[in-house]
Parts: sequence; C-alpha cells; structure tokens
Amino acid sequence: MRPVYKDYLWGGENLHKKYGKEQLFIAESWEVSDNKAGKSVIDNGPLKGKTISEAAEMLGKDLLGNEKEFSLLFKLIDAHDKLSVQVHPDDKYAFEFENGAKGKTELWYVIHAEEGARIIYGFKKDIDKSEFEDAIKNGTVESLLNSVEVSDGDAVFIPAGTIHGIGKGIIVAEIQENSDITYRIYDYGRRDKNGNTRELHTDKALRVTKLEGLSGNEKLKGREYRDNGNKIREIISCDYFDVNVIDVKEEISIETTDNSRIVFFISGNGKIENEDFKAGDTFLIPAAMGEYKISGNCRLFITGKRDGKRIERR
Repeated sequence: MRPVYKDYLWGGENLHKKYGKEQLFIAESWEVSDNKAGKSVIDNGPLKGKTISEAAEMLGKDLLGNEKEFSLLFKLIDAHDKLSVQVHPDDKYAFEFENGAKGKTELWYVIHAEEGARIIYGFKKDIDKSEFEDAIKNGTVESLLNSVEVSDGDAVFIPAGTIHGIGKGIIVAEIQENSDITYRIYDYGRRDKNGNTRELHTDKALRVTKLEGLSGNEKLKGREYRDNGNKIREIISCDYFDVNVIDVKEEISIETTDNSRIVFFISGNGKIENEDFKAGDTFLIPAAMGEYKISGNCRLFITGKRDGKRIERR
C-alpha cells in the first residue's frame, strides 16, 4: 500500500528517518485507509493506483470477505511533541450526531518510546461529570488524568469514550475503526503556525467520555507462544479487530479465513509470498488469499476484522 501523509503541528521526521517515508515531516502516515479524509492506494500489481473501494468493486468478497465495505484504518503516528488530550465517540453516538459516521475504538502498539515517554489513559480515579466540567473550564484537566510510562512493544487498547493522549517521543502503530472523529478536550494552550489555538470540542466530549479511573489497566499482555522458531504474541481480539505481533526467524505460514488482513513490517526484511519487503512496508492481504508465507528475519504487526477464535484481554 502507498500511504497518505498528514501534517499536524506535533509531528516530526522520525517516520522519514526510520522507515524512509517519502515526506520529511509527517505526523501520521495512513498506511491502509479508505476514509474520505485520506485514501491510501495499492502500490503494485494489476490494481496499482486503485483505492480499496475501487478494488472492492472489482474483487468483491475476494478482497473484503464478510465485510460489505472496508471497516478499518491503519496508521503510523510520530509524536515528536505530545498530542492533544482527546476522546472518540462510540458507534451509536457517532451515527446519531455525526451524520451516520462510525465511532472510534482503537489500539496503539508502541514501536519506539524515548526514555521516560508517557501516555494519558483514562483518569486517576472515578470522577463525576461536574468535576470533569469544572476542570475543563479551569484548565486543570491534567491534574485528573492517569499518566503512565511506556516502552517499545507496549500495547494499549482504547475503547470509544476513553480519554487519552500520546506523549512526546513516541512512535505508534494504530489500528482503529474507519473514522476520523476526534473530540479535543485540552491542547496545552498551543498555537498553530498562524498563531491560532486549535478548536476544542468540550460539549461533545462531556457527553461521550467515560469518567472511570483506569490506573493499572493501561497495557495489554496478551498470550505468547512458539510456532517452531517463530514467536507469536496474540494481543487482543475485539468486535472491531484482532491484533497479533509475530517475530519471524525463518518462515511462517499464515491463513486468511473470513476477512482481509493488514500486515505491517516493524523491522527486518524478507519476502511475503513473492514480494520483497523492508521495515516500514504495509501490505493488504485479500480475504481469498488463503495461505500465504512470510520468510526472512523480521517483526510484523498483523491485524484485521476479527477472524477466528476470540483472544480475551489478559
């Protein structure tokens, strides 16, 4: 896939330096997206240059499997500076109040974190709506937020309604519902290149934010096991996607069953079927592919619409 690049004030040059992404300054690289705000395209083969929806018109179930339309968005985020404190609505709220759109549940996989880098995840303790509202008005929201240090390989599941934010010095791979709806709550008083503060969405955020204390519940461990010399980490399977991270030492066979798969190579190089890959490459595997082989020495992130046995959060 050929990504779409997004330039926000908190981005940096790490995706260019680490993965050779074409643009120098990047906040987000939308690797696999069929969202109207940015559609990535197929980068090789007979469908080169086509969007996912255009390819689906030709291939139908062979591409999307049980889905009528592509339901996910996979991106890389370079938080050279901290992101805003924000929240996303669930599907029900977004459908009713955002013109039939989807909400956003997401997962972060930390590719790299500088020493001491932190994320925001929920509140330190349960609070009530009036306390939250007062903190927004008084500019004291930070005092209520649960902040936790992260390191390479950490995984964080963020259901819709969970207040969150990525701190400075972190690169993440993010899988999410196909939605571009964000309610910004707090932005540290920053101004854009024109000297303007960014819009806040306080009223909507107050309606959708879950006021829960989440200290100690930030990171997913999942389940790890060996397949010959390969290490497989099953991180989660929820109603929207499943996520595995695999360390491949020689070769592994993977099978699609019901839906398409997204494969992102975190590190290493080798071949996926007959295609060469390097670190930073992302592939979309059609549902009808069946068994496919990956060879080389690499770490990969594989995700898609839930496919097969559900992996419970551990």
